[in-house]
Amino acid sequence: MKIMKYKLLFITLLVCGIGWAQVNITPIHTGTIASFPNWTHTSCTTAAASSNDYVKMVNASSKLITPLLDFTIYSSKKLNFKAGSFGTVTDAKKTVTISISINNGTSWIVLGTRIPSSSSISAVAEFDIESYSSNQVLIKIETLGADGSNGLRIDDVSITGNSLPTSTTYTTSWSNSAPTTTIDAIIDGNLTTSTDLTCKDLTINSGNTLTIGAGKKLTIAGNLINNGTIVFKSDASGTAMFDVFNGTQSGTGVVTAERYIPARRAFRFVSSPVTTTTTIKQNWQENAGTTAGLGTHITGTGGATNGFDVTGTNNPSMYTFANGSWAAVTNTNVNVLTAGTPYRLMVRGDRTTDLTTNTPTATATTLRSTGAMQTGNLTVNLSSTANDVNFVANPYQAPIYAGVIFGSGSNYTNVNPLDFYIWDPALGSRGAYSTVSISNGQATAGSSHTNLIYPWEAFFVRTSTNGAASITFKEAYKTEPNLGSARTLAVDNRFLKLNLKGLQTNGTWNYVDGIRFDFASQFSNEVNTEDAQKLFNLDEDLAIQKDNAALFSVERRLLPETQETVSLYVSKYRTTSYVFENQAQNITGVQAFLKDNFTNTMHELNGTAYPFTVDTAVPASTHANRFDIVFIPSALATPSETAAITLYPNPTKRGEGFYLQGINKAQVTVYNVLGQNIPVQVKSQGNALQVTPTQTLSQGIYLITVTTEGKTQQVKWIVE
Repeated sequence: MKIMKYKLLFITLLVCGIGWAQVNITPIHTGTIASFPNWTHTSCTTAAASSNDYVKMVNASSKLITPLLDFTIYSSKKLNFKAGSFGTVTDAKKTVTISISINNGTSWIVLGTRIPSSSSISAVAEFDIESYSSNQVLIKIETLGADGSNGLRIDDVSITGNSLPTSTTYTTSWSNSAPTTTIDAIIDGNLTTSTDLTCKDLTINSGNTLTIGAGKKLTIAGNLINNGTIVFKSDASGTAMFDVFNGTQSGTGVVTAERYIPARRAFRFVSSPVTTTTTIKQNWQENAGTTAGLGTHITGTGGATNGFDVTGTNNPSMYTFANGSWAAVTNTNVNVLTAGTPYRLMVRGDRTTDLTTNTPTATATTLRSTGAMQTGNLTVNLSSTANDVNFVANPYQAPIYAGVIFGSGSNYTNVNPLDFYIWDPALGSRGAYSTVSISNGQATAGSSHTNLIYPWEAFFVRTSTNGAASITFKEAYKTEPNLGSARTLAVDNRFLKLNLKGLQTNGTWNYVDGIRFDFASQFSNEVNTEDAQKLFNLDEDLAIQKDNAALFSVERRLLPETQETVSLYVSKYRTTSYVFENQAQNITGVQAFLKDNFTNTMHELNGTAYPFTVDTAVPASTHANRFDIVFIPSALATPSETAAITLYPNPTKRGEGFYLQGINKAQVTVYNVLGQNIPVQVKSQGNALQVTPTQTLSQGIYLITVTTEGKTQQVKWIVE
């Protein structure tokens, strides 16, 4: 018998400086079953011919399967074996079928077949398996046509490949091509990426900097050894991301994280993704430097003595949140930044901004934090009081998806999982709150925010009931930056949005606030935790008012079946010209109207905007309760038009009546959309009826009921 010479399983050769080498990926199966316990042998036996061992496979169930293989560390992979027929066979009986699995046998892909030319064991045409790359590879040899006595002889099964390098070093270029999840990367020069960078272990040598380009991603499958500097860039195109990381960090180096902020003087909810050993002043104030495009001014009580930038008033511009209220930061000369700690920060622009005026030209800027990057899980304890708002922040240099945070009860304790609140600096003149639905990413107030929470972003959540509350952020929550745009409403969602736009001092219209109604059979019309309570802005506030007191930005309720009125609350008007925009989806069976109690008019919420002005001479309390939403069953709100009735003119100017063509005798009744009867005079004019209201009507929609010969029909009449 042939003496078996073992070869090491999963041979990996060091190739730095010597090139790649072809190796056997698994020991050559030479026909002795007992010598290959890691292989799977089903209905196979060891046989010999001319003092040479082979595997005898003569059953339709005969299988020979390799041990689990790692193809990710090899290139140019090939499968070779020898075969010969056994017994009296046809081509079908001596056909060899070869299959491959890249998921440890869960599923198989047939590579092809081979038919040996004779009973003599000889090499058959090889299989090229280069396109398969996995660390869970199995290869299977079968004799599906064997009949129990006649089949095949198999020998010298060989899987070979070129071993890939285990590491590659960057000085001015990569020494062994770019790294992968199985190849370590060593940074021994300054590298700025223009594409995503993926590696196994990452080592930054002392004195060198790895810069991850804006919008690009760093993925480390192994460990991070940082003795230099890693910079995560941010600009108008995006922010660099540190992907899910389950390894360890070591070394004496630092990480600098950046966050680009567009040119707009407004508050921002921000948090550093690194914990610094240097102060707030040294980081976000650029240590009092004045480089264009970097840092921002931070002001506060005590001025320069406490590390702040000096203004005429020294009013605070940086706050923390505790016990339900904002607290000004007292010193930037001493305080450091801790990853995941949220702040409310007024960003005036970069540090070239003129502090002597409240109306400087806005400039874009980039905040920078240098220290130790947050990785691993982070649990944040929240208020133990029911319905309290809690200020928290994304602690990672990566976006996280709120739907994952609140998708499992194991990720949070005693937190309302329906909504979170963000501050959108693009709203109004200096920002406003937006309520974001966690399940579908819909945001109020015209905000473009989704349920994706970005790096450096802070937000509010609410405690549900009295008792311990917390959120645990996990590495697994990290996701791609473009995921948020894909989180859209499902087609069966039913909602009504109402957004308020105001005319700004610069002559442009901008969203200032908004509300949303969500309709579903599982919701209730009562005040409960399904509804998102209103957070109040610095400027205009729009809210749903329930029980004459409670104010909400989102109401989740049943779809109205009869006429219902919901009061709105609007306050802190900053201008005189506004527009209500509306959007409805799938609220069949009812029609919503905006009722203006000041002008005594009704506006159908069918996608068309409603402009209005605010009379500053009228008490603010009058404007606060100026608007209602009226829900009317569609059968009443939009009666069917028939060819038998022609109403003209339609629309009609205020103070005028209308004619019903083709009718000279009928009972005519006029109702407003609240169902109130409007007195009219009816006069026959030939083959038409002239209908004249006895009072001047307000602008709006009216419903005309015509009864003739025992038949009643309805048409809609519009008064402009």
